[in-house]
Amino acid sequence: MNNTSLFYPKGLIQKAQENIAHHVWAKEIQNQIVQDAQPYMKFSDDELWGLMFGNTLKRSWMVWSNGHCPVCETDVPMYNWEIDALNRPWKARCPHCSEDFPKNDFQAFYQSGLDAQAVFDAELADRSLLFNADHPDPNDPDHLFGVDDGEGFRADGNIWWFVSTYLIYGQWKQVVQGGICKLANAYTVTGDRQYAYKAGILLDRVADLYPSFDFKREGVMYEKNGDAGCVSTWHDACEEVRELILAYDQIRGAISEDDALADFLQAKFEQYALGVSKAKPIDVIQNIETRILQETLDNFDKIRSNYPRQEIALITCHTVLGWPENREQVMELVDEMVETSTVVGGVTGEKGLAGYASGVIQS
Repeated sequence: MNNTSLFYPKGLIQKAQENIAHHVWAKEIQNQIVQDAQPYMKFSDDELWGLMFGNTLKRSWMVWSNGHCPVCETDVPMYNWEIDALNRPWKARCPHCSEDFPKNDFQAFYQSGLDAQAVFDAELADRSLLFNADHPDPNDPDHLFGVDDGEGFRADGNIWWFVSTYLIYGQWKQVVQGGICKLANAYTVTGDRQYAYKAGILLDRVADLYPSFDFKREGVMYEKNGDAGCVSTWHDACEEVRELILAYDQIRGAISEDDALADFLQAKFEQYALGVSKAKPIDVIQNIETRILQETLDNFDKIRSNYPRQEIALITCHTVLGWPENREQVMELVDEMVETSTVVGGVTGEKGLAGYASGVIQS
């Protein structure tokens, strides 16, 4: 098993460190990367482990594709709701009146519904927590206004998917997946193993749950059932898993030797009767590689995307899992992608919008 980084080899890191030592521009980049990782370093290990949610919660690609704010009634279509998960957890904000939704404390409701494996079960959750925190009196006509139990706030025949949309753009993209990538970047530019340790906690917990996600069964898109995907829909799921694989590649060498990380994760395994033991660092490595990387290769239709995004993600996955032993296989995949990509002057063959026509070059 290759426990060194393939995409960030020692020579490249050494050159980066030389640049940081001698060039202001490089030091500024390092400072920004380290600054981006700081919010995640403030979480305790237990808090960090608890950030990832299970597939039992519905996810939606938008609050309401052509909807409005239920307070100011101004149009808020598509992706215009504001989500800042680190500063306003579990909330989506109207860009016009700055009202936050849902009006209930969903985090408390979520915590009350965690089962023996720390996965949300709506049947266990305390429904007495489902009320508008600004109107706690049950006799208040606004007592249930803006309340979302994970199945949307419903009024006048309409549904606002506040929690489900927050889960994708906030908890997943900003906190969990985004946190893993930012922590891994910080480790790469500093060599400080605490960043790798924190990223390892998050990444291993994602691995515990990742195979269970299926956006086609659990997602909402344009107020209808979702299409292919994992935590999010297919095209973003493709990019998300590629970024997770690269982040894993960055920290693999550090976590493969981190007994403290294995001890912490083994304690979680025993506390929650999880399926995979983490007694040794190699167990953590195998959990991540089996339940994220190999899972991606086995179920690649979940990340089908505009050509050649899926191909790049799969090649990245193959490379991290098996290089250099699988060099011939990887290069065959690269050759096939290059051949297909150059049939029509270096573009995909899509003759529509310029962004799609030049997709291969951008990719």
